[in-house]
Amino acid sequence: MRYAILTLVGLIALTALLYHQFPDAVSGDTKSLAYYLLLIPMLGSSVFLHFKGRASQGFQYAAIWIILICVLMIGYGFYQKNQNTVIGFINPSAPIEQNGAIEIRAATDGHYYISARVNGKPVRFMVDTGATQTVIDKEVAIRLGIDTSRLVFNQLSNTANGTVKGAPITLDEITVGSITIRNVRASVNGASLDTPLLGMSFLEKLRSYEVKDNVLTLYP
Repeated sequence: MRYAILTLVGLIALTALLYHQFPDAVSGDTKSLAYYLLLIPMLGSSVFLHFKGRASQGFQYAAIWIILICVLMIGYGFYQKNQNTVIGFINPSAPIEQNGAIEIRAATDGHYYISARVNGKPVRFMVDTGATQTVIDKEVAIRLGIDTSRLVFNQLSNTANGTVKGAPITLDEITVGSITIRNVRASVNGASLDTPLLGMSFLEKLRSYEVKDNVLTLYP
Protein backbone atom coordinates (compact mmCIF):
# COMPACT_ATOMS: atom_id res chain seq x y z
CA MET A 1 0.00 0.00 0.00
CA ARG A 2 2.86 2.34 0.83
CA TYR A 3 4.43 1.86 -2.60
CA ALA A 4 1.08 2.49 -4.32
CA ILE A 5 0.68 5.80 -2.46
CA LEU A 6 4.24 6.85 -3.31
CA THR A 7 3.62 5.98 -6.98
CA LEU A 8 0.41 8.04 -7.02
CA VAL A 9 2.11 11.04 -5.41
CA GLY A 10 4.99 10.75 -7.89
CA LEU A 11 2.63 10.71 -10.89
CA ILE A 12 0.75 13.76 -9.63
CA ALA A 13 4.01 15.64 -9.04
CA LEU A 14 5.31 14.69 -12.51
CA THR A 15 2.05 15.80 -14.16
CA ALA A 16 2.15 19.14 -12.34
CA LEU A 17 5.79 19.69 -13.36
CA LEU A 18 5.10 18.91 -17.05
CA TYR A 19 2.06 21.20 -17.09
CA HIS A 20 4.14 24.01 -15.52
CA GLN A 21 6.93 23.60 -18.10
CA PHE A 22 4.67 23.08 -21.13
CA PRO A 23 1.35 24.80 -20.41
CA ASP A 24 0.31 25.23 -24.04
CA ALA A 25 0.96 21.60 -24.93
CA VAL A 26 -2.00 20.53 -22.80
CA SER A 27 -5.44 20.94 -24.27
CA GLY A 28 -8.74 20.79 -22.44
CA ASP A 29 -9.34 17.28 -23.77
CA THR A 30 -5.81 16.23 -22.87
CA LYS A 31 -6.38 17.48 -19.32
CA SER A 32 -9.43 15.26 -19.15
CA LEU A 33 -7.35 12.35 -20.39
CA ALA A 34 -4.67 13.05 -17.78
CA TYR A 35 -7.35 13.14 -15.10
CA TYR A 36 -8.55 9.68 -16.02
CA LEU A 37 -5.00 8.37 -16.29
CA LEU A 38 -4.35 9.56 -12.74
CA LEU A 39 -7.29 7.44 -11.63
CA ILE A 40 -5.49 4.32 -12.82
CA PRO A 41 -2.99 4.07 -9.92
CA MET A 42 -5.78 4.81 -7.47
CA LEU A 43 -7.94 2.02 -8.83
CA GLY A 44 -4.85 -0.12 -9.17
CA SER A 45 -4.15 0.24 -5.46
CA SER A 46 -7.63 -1.05 -4.66
CA VAL A 47 -7.18 -3.98 -7.03
CA PHE A 48 -3.79 -4.71 -5.51
CA LEU A 49 -5.28 -4.91 -2.03
CA HIS A 50 -8.18 -7.06 -3.24
CA PHE A 51 -5.90 -9.53 -5.01
CA LYS A 52 -3.13 -9.47 -2.42
CA GLY A 53 -1.58 -12.89 -2.44
CA ARG A 54 -3.17 -13.67 -5.82
CA ALA A 55 -0.97 -11.55 -8.05
CA SER A 56 -1.30 -13.81 -11.10
CA GLN A 57 -5.09 -13.59 -11.09
CA GLY A 58 -4.95 -9.82 -10.55
CA PHE A 59 -2.65 -9.31 -13.54
CA GLN A 60 -4.95 -11.41 -15.72
CA TYR A 61 -7.96 -9.26 -14.86
CA ALA A 62 -5.93 -6.07 -15.42
CA ALA A 63 -4.76 -7.27 -18.84
CA ILE A 64 -8.32 -8.08 -19.91
CA TRP A 65 -9.59 -4.61 -18.92
CA ILE A 66 -6.69 -2.84 -20.63
CA ILE A 67 -7.31 -4.75 -23.88
CA LEU A 68 -11.06 -4.00 -23.75
CA ILE A 69 -10.47 -0.27 -23.17
CA CYS A 70 -7.96 -0.06 -26.03
CA VAL A 71 -10.30 -1.90 -28.41
CA LEU A 72 -13.21 0.39 -27.50
CA MET A 73 -11.11 3.55 -27.96
CA ILE A 74 -9.78 2.43 -31.35
CA GLY A 75 -13.19 1.22 -32.51
CA TYR A 76 -14.93 4.45 -31.51
CA GLY A 77 -12.18 6.56 -33.09
CA PHE A 78 -12.58 4.88 -36.48
CA TYR A 79 -16.36 4.83 -36.20
CA GLN A 80 -16.60 8.60 -36.13
CA LYS A 81 -16.82 10.09 -39.62
CA ASN A 82 -14.84 13.14 -38.54
CA GLN A 83 -12.18 11.03 -36.87
CA ASN A 84 -9.23 10.13 -39.03
CA THR A 85 -6.85 8.82 -36.40
CA VAL A 86 -7.03 7.82 -32.77
CA ILE A 87 -4.51 10.56 -32.00
CA GLY A 88 -6.98 13.15 -33.23
CA PHE A 89 -9.67 11.61 -31.06
CA ILE A 90 -7.52 11.82 -27.91
CA ASN A 91 -6.13 15.30 -28.65
CA PRO A 92 -8.31 17.23 -31.14
CA SER A 93 -5.86 20.15 -31.32
CA ALA A 94 -3.17 17.92 -32.83
CA PRO A 95 -2.76 18.76 -36.56
CA ILE A 96 -3.47 15.74 -38.80
CA GLU A 97 -1.93 15.57 -42.28
CA GLN A 98 -4.46 14.57 -44.97
CA ASN A 99 -3.54 14.77 -48.68
CA GLY A 100 -1.36 17.85 -48.22
CA ALA A 101 -3.90 19.63 -46.01
CA ILE A 102 -4.15 19.93 -42.23
CA GLU A 103 -7.25 18.76 -40.37
CA ILE A 104 -8.30 19.73 -36.85
CA ARG A 105 -11.25 18.14 -35.04
CA ALA A 106 -13.70 20.25 -33.06
CA ALA A 107 -13.17 20.06 -29.31
CA THR A 108 -15.92 19.08 -26.89
CA ASP A 109 -16.89 22.75 -26.49
CA GLY A 110 -17.42 23.13 -30.24
CA HIS A 111 -14.37 25.35 -30.81
CA TYR A 112 -11.31 24.52 -32.90
CA TYR A 113 -7.97 24.51 -31.10
CA ILE A 114 -4.64 24.20 -32.86
CA SER A 115 -1.33 23.11 -31.38
CA ALA A 116 1.09 25.33 -33.30
CA ARG A 117 4.64 26.57 -33.02
CA VAL A 118 5.32 30.30 -32.99
CA ASN A 119 8.91 31.26 -33.71
CA GLY A 120 9.79 27.67 -32.86
CA LYS A 121 7.95 27.55 -29.51
CA PRO A 122 4.68 25.71 -28.77
CA VAL A 123 1.50 27.76 -28.48
CA ARG A 124 -2.04 26.41 -28.41
CA PHE A 125 -4.51 28.66 -30.24
CA MET A 126 -8.26 28.82 -30.58
CA VAL A 127 -9.30 29.57 -34.16
CA ASP A 128 -11.34 32.77 -34.34
CA THR A 129 -12.49 33.86 -37.80
CA GLY A 130 -14.03 36.95 -36.21
CA ALA A 131 -10.61 38.23 -35.10
CA THR A 132 -8.84 40.30 -37.73
CA GLN A 133 -5.49 39.61 -36.11
CA THR A 134 -3.83 36.79 -34.24
CA VAL A 135 -3.87 37.65 -30.54
CA ILE A 136 -1.61 36.56 -27.69
CA ASP A 137 -1.24 37.90 -24.17
CA LYS A 138 1.80 39.19 -22.30
CA GLU A 139 2.58 35.82 -20.73
CA VAL A 140 2.83 34.12 -24.11
CA ALA A 141 4.73 37.09 -25.54
CA ILE A 142 7.37 36.79 -22.83
CA ARG A 143 7.75 33.05 -23.53
CA LEU A 144 8.30 33.94 -27.18
CA GLY A 145 11.12 36.28 -26.22
CA ILE A 146 9.23 39.52 -26.87
CA ASP A 147 10.23 42.48 -24.73
CA THR A 148 6.81 43.59 -23.50
CA SER A 149 8.25 46.72 -21.87
CA ARG A 150 8.90 48.17 -25.33
CA LEU A 151 5.40 47.51 -26.67
CA VAL A 152 3.00 50.37 -27.41
CA PHE A 153 -0.59 49.51 -26.46
CA ASN A 154 -2.36 51.85 -28.85
CA GLN A 155 -5.01 49.52 -30.28
CA LEU A 156 -8.51 49.23 -28.85
CA SER A 157 -10.55 46.04 -29.14
CA ASN A 158 -14.09 45.35 -28.00
CA THR A 159 -14.36 42.03 -26.17
CA ALA A 160 -16.88 40.25 -23.96
CA ASN A 161 -15.02 41.77 -20.99
CA GLY A 162 -15.17 45.31 -22.37
CA THR A 163 -12.67 47.41 -24.27
CA VAL A 164 -9.10 46.10 -24.12
CA LYS A 165 -5.87 47.72 -25.31
CA GLY A 166 -3.47 45.84 -27.54
CA ALA A 167 0.03 46.32 -28.92
CA PRO A 168 0.72 45.55 -32.60
CA ILE A 169 3.54 43.11 -33.37
CA THR A 170 4.63 40.83 -36.20
CA LEU A 171 5.29 37.17 -35.53
CA ASP A 172 8.15 35.81 -37.65
CA GLU A 173 6.38 32.52 -38.32
CA ILE A 174 3.53 30.30 -37.19
CA THR A 175 3.77 26.60 -38.00
CA VAL A 176 0.82 24.20 -37.94
CA GLY A 177 1.88 20.70 -38.94
CA SER A 178 3.62 21.07 -42.30
CA ILE A 179 2.21 24.57 -42.91
CA THR A 180 4.40 27.54 -42.07
CA ILE A 181 3.10 31.10 -42.46
CA ARG A 182 5.63 33.93 -42.07
CA ASN A 183 5.30 37.56 -41.03
CA VAL A 184 1.92 37.23 -39.35
CA ARG A 185 0.32 40.43 -38.07
CA ALA A 186 -0.60 40.00 -34.42
CA SER A 187 -1.46 41.84 -31.25
CA VAL A 188 -0.38 41.46 -27.64
CA ASN A 189 -3.47 41.80 -25.49
CA GLY A 190 -3.24 44.10 -22.51
CA ALA A 191 -5.34 41.68 -20.45
CA SER A 192 -4.75 37.97 -19.94
CA LEU A 193 -6.31 35.42 -22.32
CA ASP A 194 -7.57 31.95 -21.53
CA THR A 195 -6.36 30.87 -24.98
CA PRO A 196 -4.48 32.83 -27.67
CA LEU A 197 -6.55 33.49 -30.81
CA LEU A 198 -5.54 32.45 -34.31
CA GLY A 199 -7.23 35.11 -36.42
CA MET A 200 -7.61 36.11 -40.04
CA SER A 201 -4.06 37.50 -40.26
CA PHE A 202 -3.01 33.82 -40.35
CA LEU A 203 -6.00 32.27 -42.12
CA GLU A 204 -6.02 34.80 -44.99
CA LYS A 205 -2.51 33.72 -45.98
CA LEU A 206 -3.68 30.15 -46.62
CA ARG A 207 -4.93 29.08 -50.05
CA SER A 208 -8.25 28.33 -48.36
CA TYR A 209 -9.89 26.72 -45.34
CA GLU A 210 -13.22 25.06 -44.65
CA VAL A 211 -15.30 23.60 -41.84
CA LYS A 212 -17.26 20.43 -42.54
CA ASP A 213 -18.55 17.62 -40.30
CA ASN A 214 -16.86 19.12 -37.23
CA VAL A 215 -13.47 19.17 -38.96
CA LEU A 216 -11.50 22.33 -39.79
CA THR A 217 -9.32 21.83 -42.87
CA LEU A 218 -6.45 24.17 -43.75
CA TYR A 219 -5.17 24.21 -47.32
CA PRO A 220 -1.63 25.63 -47.75
